[in-house]
Amino acid sequence: MVTASRALIGAGAGCVSVTHGSKGALVVTAEETISVPAFRVDVVDTTGCGDAFSAGFILGRAQGRTLRDAALLGCATAAQVAQGLGTDAGSYDLAIVDDFASRTPARETVTAE
Repeated sequence: MVTASRALIGAGAGCVSVTHGSKGALVVTAEETISVPAFRVDVVDTTGCGDAFSAGFILGRAQGRTLRDAALLGCATAAQVAQGLGTDAGSYDLAIVDDFASRTPARETVTAE
């Protein structure tokens, strides 16, 4: 994943974020590579988790959060979706997702190669 992400950076992308399921997410820029762990949740269905991550990541960046904090928001958003059945399971907003991220343990960080 790192090699492919760096190839995209080399081709002109400014930032690449990649989800990696239970291993979390990876964010790569020309200056840094950031591994962000997934949260420990009981997974019911992963449908829509990638989209949820992207929405959280983009919102985090739009709010001025760092790449790491935006990726954590993305992982927390995806974890909310993974706990329900289908892409619209559950009801949550930014405050609920931020609270979830602050109180839910993360899995062990894994560096994706």
